Parts: sequence; C-alpha cells; structure tokens
Amino acid sequence: MKHSRLLSSVRFYPIISSFFIFSASVYAQDENKILFTSDQDGNREIYTMNPDGSDILRLTADEGEDTEPTWSPDHSQIAFTSNRTGNFAVYIMNADGTQVKQVTRENGSSYVSSPSWSPDGGRIAYVANANGTIQIHTIALDGTDDQQLTQGQFDSVDPAWSPNGKWIAFAANPNGNYEVYIMVPNGTGAQ
Repeated sequence: MKHSRLLSSVRFYPIISSFFIFSASVYAQDENKILFTSDQDGNREIYTMNPDGSDILRLTADEGEDTEPTWSPDHSQIAFTSNRTGNFAVYIMNADGTQVKQVTRENGSSYVSSPSWSPDGGRIAYVANANGTIQIHTIALDGTDDQQLTQGQFDSVDPAWSPNGKWIAFAANPNGNYEVYIMVPNGTGAQ
C-alpha cells in the first residue's frame, strides 16, 4: 500500500530508474525535487535530485541503512527510518541532510517503519512491532508523547494522514487479508 501511494505521486523517467540498483522515491511538488533511497554507494542512503535526473545530492552517509524518506508538509525536514544504532528507528533531519536526530527510542521493538507526517507537521505516525504484532503509533517530533493507536492480535501497517489531519488511513489484516481502514488520530473510531 505504501509503495502504491508513493508511486502515484512519482514522475517516472526510464533512464533514471535503470540507473539505481534499489530505489524508492517521493516527489516533492513544492520543492521540485525527488527524494529517494538508493544503494548505489554500497548501502541504502537518502538522496534528492531534480525531476530530469540532474543535481543528485546524497543527504545521508552512515554505515546503517537509511530508508523510507518522506518530506515534512513544508518540505523543510525529512523523516526516515534507519538502523544506524542497531534496531530501526524513526529519525528526522533538515531538508539538506543536516541536524539528524532520532525521534523514536528503543522500546523493545525490533521493527520500526513507515513514517508519515501529520499535515500540521507536529507529529509522525509510524509502525512498530509490539508483542509480536505490528501496530501504529504517533509521536511528537521531540520524541515525547509516543502513543500506540492500534491494538490486537493482527498487524496494522502503512499509516497515512488525511490532508485535513482528521483521519489516519491504514491497512490491517484481522481476517487474514489486508483491508483499508480509517481511524481518528487518537486511535478511536476505526472503521
């Protein structure tokens, strides 16, 4: 689901896509830059480039895997996941790659993924492994007020905020097949 959401906003250029061994990209319409992950330099790092493939700029340079970049609503920051300290966690950095800071903390989760900015830029939704299942959380940018929104003996994945911030869409598999749900950002009203 996350990839289909990303792919719907990406402009494809056949020459560019064949250049990267691994890449996932997000097109930033306001900034006219494509934000993507590539392992072209040995491991997954985060880059930007112009839509025509020019001006490729590497933003991260860490021995860990830096993946799943996503622009903040005002395009001044980037949220991403990385295992630079061992387990994957959510990080944020400035749009130029400076001032990297870890947002989520070690909480026993072996899996953290899918960062998604709230429309006001104040919170990030993400998923984490909680007691053997993957559940959706939100967290403030300073790493405080981490809230687990979903519960259950099944996985809930790929959170995405509605443009007005009143809902979070996600996929869950309570009956064995993934289906799309929505809920209020405090975790109530799932349907």
